[in-house]
Amino acid sequence: MFKIKLTLMFVCVYMALNVIAKEDQHINWNDAELKWFSYQDGIDELKNNNGVGLFIIYADWCPTCKAYSKLFKNPVVVKSLQGITLIRANMDKEPLINEQYNRDGTYVPRTFALDGSGQLIKPLHPNKQRYDYFLPVEQPRYVVNFATQLKAYHDNHR
Repeated sequence: MFKIKLTLMFVCVYMALNVIAKEDQHINWNDAELKWFSYQDGIDELKNNNGVGLFIIYADWCPTCKAYSKLFKNPVVVKSLQGITLIRANMDKEPLINEQYNRDGTYVPRTFALDGSGQLIKPLHPNKQRYDYFLPVEQPRYVVNFATQLKAYHDNHR
């Protein structure tokens, strides 16, 4: 009986550790097809090229962030992001950046539009409810529309 209880205890511990390890895995933002920058490297890239940037604050533990990241594997989204500097920051690993961009809360994911000097552009997809920097994760068209508006902003402000 003792051996059975000990075996069951080890199985439970193993399963719990396995679940924790899976929950803490880094999110795949399609680094194979998209060039993502860390926050400071992205700001430097924007300033050097006078481009525009899409900046995401996320958390690896966030299920909505995981769903959002899947949109960045969609070929239409990938194509729409060409010519845009892509920047991301993990709110847990970069709390000061997270606080700096606390415009309407510290929810995740938050998506910001940045100009060529790294300054925040007014929300391109203002949510009429509560969260101006939240893009719905259900449809790729939200990211595509965001990218289209960001490019139009760049064209109008050269």
